[in-house]
Amino acid sequence: MFALLGKQSSHIISALESAYYFSRKTEIEHELESIALALQNIDINKGVKDLRSSSLQLLKNKIANQYGTGERRKFTIADLKFKSEEFLKEYPVVLSTTYSAKGCISKDMVFDYVIMDEASQVDIKTGALALSCAINAVIVGDDKQLPNVVSREEALALNAIRATYEVDDRYNAVTHSFLQSCTEVFQHAPVILLREHYRCHPKIIEFCNQRFYDGELVAMTTDNSEDEVLQVVRTVEGNHARSHFNQREIDVIIQEVLPECSDAENIGIITPYRSQAEAINEALGKDIASTVHKYQGRECDTIIMSMVDNSPTEFSDDANLLNVAISRAKTRLCIVTNGNEMSQDSNIGQLISYIQYNNFEVKASKLHSVFDLLYKQYTAERFAYEATHSAVSEHLSENLVYDLLSKAIAKLGLYNTNVLCHYPLSRLIADWSLLDDKEKAFAESPFSHVDFLIYNSLTKKPLHAIEVDGWHFHKGCDSQQSRDALKDRIFSKLGLRLLRISTTDTVNEETMMKLISEESLMYKK
Repeated sequence: MFALLGKQSSHIISALESAYYFSRKTEIEHELESIALALQNIDINKGVKDLRSSSLQLLKNKIANQYGTGERRKFTIADLKFKSEEFLKEYPVVLSTTYSAKGCISKDMVFDYVIMDEASQVDIKTGALALSCAINAVIVGDDKQLPNVVSREEALALNAIRATYEVDDRYNAVTHSFLQSCTEVFQHAPVILLREHYRCHPKIIEFCNQRFYDGELVAMTTDNSEDEVLQVVRTVEGNHARSHFNQREIDVIIQEVLPECSDAENIGIITPYRSQAEAINEALGKDIASTVHKYQGRECDTIIMSMVDNSPTEFSDDANLLNVAISRAKTRLCIVTNGNEMSQDSNIGQLISYIQYNNFEVKASKLHSVFDLLYKQYTAERFAYEATHSAVSEHLSENLVYDLLSKAIAKLGLYNTNVLCHYPLSRLIADWSLLDDKEKAFAESPFSHVDFLIYNSLTKKPLHAIEVDGWHFHKGCDSQQSRDALKDRIFSKLGLRLLRISTTDTVNEETMMKLISEESLMYKK
């Protein structure tokens, strides 16, 4: 201390600060060592097990004391209204939806407590009704998860009411869930964070913990250093999404992701959009996929997420939506998304970076299609292709398919089999009496043709036909869909198979050879 005498005040302050921090650091290190030593002697799993066992014993004891000495009393539906007090004495816990809570017992009776779960999904109107049937309330929910959905029509009506009666913004049912409203209205009510998380593998929930919960969660599951907990599969570059549908991601899931899953796994497929979920279920022939909104409250061992969009959007990158989707997975999470450049500031971009940082697999899909050349990401490749291949059509998509068809027929050794482009529909019809007037008018038109006709070059007999459907033109145009249906009916009456290939399909040399081979076998039968 005497060494400080005669020193400048700034030097003295710096020396004292250094001494303080050194002393405080030593104290904290000793405290941490003491805590670590104490924790080594604590069996957390045993403690939780003992707590559960003791709690269950207390509950069973209470139930035995109340119900163990007499016969169970039975009530009718009418008794719920007219003998509510007797009913509640016998059955003190009543399960109900928020919609029905107010009307399930006599209007003169109230519960001691109403416990409302998943309050973030409850709208203010029905939540308020449920509150009116009890003296006390326990509101359970997570404002980091999805709120209730308000339709456009309902929002218009609610906004009109709010404007007319000058409703306080805390009760704005368009922007607030019941949980959000309660948080703002009852600001002095005690709030307890349920920190312990029992569902997900620690590596899965840790992303949500750091990204959405400020590190406040504690994973109660065990990390056994598994190597397949997290995975990202990225499609090849390209704008594969069409509105809220992405066929390429569906193909990746079916051909690359699901084959790697065990038959014993409980698998769920989640997507932001209903159109994608319906398309996945149709492709798989079973109800396995659903939207994130419908999966809230559910869980699966393995969750596969199809993100759909070509780049993260405000909807698909929503923090609440991703938090719910990710935390549905218990042991394994696989993200299927696009291979385009992605903002690293987005939630999905951060998730991919987190998976990479933790040394889990981020791989590129091997599925490609000739139609990828239609996307701007492949402009150079498209120019190179057009420079080296002759055109049979003004449409690049048809030129690509023609080239594949020719190669497939040659590689399969299908002698006397050839392909024609833009074959007139009228030339295929030998018996016009098979068609009705509308079909005749369509077939007689000089503009009606089939994109590709596969035929026997020796007998000149048609084998089958192929149509190439541009997604926007065929899916977004009612008149074109009507013409497609007419053409399908005509081919059905002619006894010829008409195959349709969409420009969203994964079409390459392998898939084309498989298609032609299957059609060839079918024709031989």
